[in-house]
Amino acid sequence: MQRKGSKAESGSQLLARLISRTDLTCVDPYVFCHAGPPSEVPSNQGKIIELYGTEGVGKTELALLYTAKICLPSEWKGHHLDGRGAKVVFVDTEFKFSVLHLAIIMEQIILKYINRESSLTITKDNEKVGQTRESYNIPNQDDLSSKELFKPSQSSPSCINNGTMSGHTSESKKMNSESNSKISIQNNLVNPTDQNLLGKNDKQEIESSSNADTKNPLTEEDVETIVLDSLGRLQVFRVSSTRELTATLISLNTMMSGDPLLSLIVVDTISAYYWIDKTLSTDSSHCTESCMSPISNIIAKQVAEFGVTYLTIKSALIGQKRAWVNEVEHARKNCDSSKTESAMTDHVEFLGRSWSKLPLRRIVLTQNIANGKKKVIASCSEWPNERVFSFLDDLLQME
Repeated sequence: MQRKGSKAESGSQLLARLISRTDLTCVDPYVFCHAGPPSEVPSNQGKIIELYGTEGVGKTELALLYTAKICLPSEWKGHHLDGRGAKVVFVDTEFKFSVLHLAIIMEQIILKYINRESSLTITKDNEKVGQTRESYNIPNQDDLSSKELFKPSQSSPSCINNGTMSGHTSESKKMNSESNSKISIQNNLVNPTDQNLLGKNDKQEIESSSNADTKNPLTEEDVETIVLDSLGRLQVFRVSSTRELTATLISLNTMMSGDPLLSLIVVDTISAYYWIDKTLSTDSSHCTESCMSPISNIIAKQVAEFGVTYLTIKSALIGQKRAWVNEVEHARKNCDSSKTESAMTDHVEFLGRSWSKLPLRRIVLTQNIANGKKKVIASCSEWPNERVFSFLDDLLQME
């Protein structure tokens, strides 16, 4: 019976509450996992993630890496790609999203798993050949030298007259038969499914492994098809003001209630209009709270009711300016770029009280350039150690 004064739950809201979203833990357990036992964790704990850092540190690059892994399928024609096959909504507030760059990241991920899969196949084949040689005492090719196979008898020398062989012919025939049997066994190793060489269990294992390895390798057309199919699970919204951002987030309620595959919402960046709102507002002291309070309430409600994950990006617009300037000057003199952002990345909350009260997981990103190699260091108060991401061909990769 519905209580008096309580709001009735619609059918779509009931369905959204009962269905389960795609688990994103395997994408990156450090970022998307819950903190603590599920019984002791609130429903929205760990579902709001904030990437915090200075401009150009790699926040958007990391968000695109997670987006690519979530949109990619788990497998394709027998090839395991370790994707999730889920849908992602990307809210672009600075008009810097590049679908071409995301497609390149997806291609790199696909090629990485294909190379890993091929290396594992080669390793398994070598182990299978080694086990077969050990089981039947088959020597290697290098061990079967011509000297050992056709070594003449030392006890009784033989002479060749007019194309005939004299001496101990019986011993030489016996040696030739043994050498021929060795060559026969070695040749049979190329085709280990010979009925006379392998047992029933060995044949079944080799047949199963050969069937697993006969899957067609991915071609360029297949990779392009996978990328296009994965991009079909991505929807991009471009907004140009705080009001448009608020309206866009409200409109996502319909998508969340009707599509269980929608698992991640990326907002890049949540702090894009901070200075614009302060400039246009007559009361600059309270404008941030008035603008961010509706957005914070919408995000908290959607995470609690629909079980989606929010990945928000926030730039370090405010920090210890004087200390940061001093460190920049000191770093320029010492030519050490690893210290240019240490003071700026000390988190300073500037999006208002409502945003600070959200149960979010804040990940602080810093950049380190040493020996010409750029790395991104990710730290979080819930992690025991820092995470390291490196750039390879201008693409971010987890170490």
